[in-house]
Amino acid sequence: MRKGTILSVLSAAALLTACGSAADSPLPEDAVGFETSVLVNDRDPDDTYSSMTYNGRTYIGYGTGRAPDKEYVRCIGYLIQDGQEQRDVRIWLLSSSPNNDYIAQTDEGFMSQPIFYRATDTRGKDIATPDYIDSLDYSYWK
Repeated sequence: MRKGTILSVLSAAALLTACGSAADSPLPEDAVGFETSVLVNDRDPDDTYSSMTYNGRTYIGYGTGRAPDKEYVRCIGYLIQDGQEQRDVRIWLLSSSPNNDYIAQTDEGFMSQPIFYRATDTRGKDIATPDYIDSLDYSYWK
């Protein structure tokens, strides 16, 4: 094998390991199943979002991005959507969001990108959004 080919293979392996390690973590023994529901924007009844609840707070999608693995502090559970457990989809607390204003959803898919959810009680508030989150500009947050 040529030197350039070996370096390419090693680089690809390192990239896959870095991107997949949070999603591939085993579920904790106390994992919670997060059931999704629908949240209707109180400003526009035609504007709906998939939501989940954690510690009495409702979360809806805010953005996507790539967080460093060190951001994923603790896996707290998995997703239940339409009554189906998706144990390969993890829900995480983030180190850059100590008040849990944001949580993350990852899955084991090769090309999947994390989804970051924001607590709805932060709407209209100036909270710190981690640099790695790219807003999807949902109208709920405007």
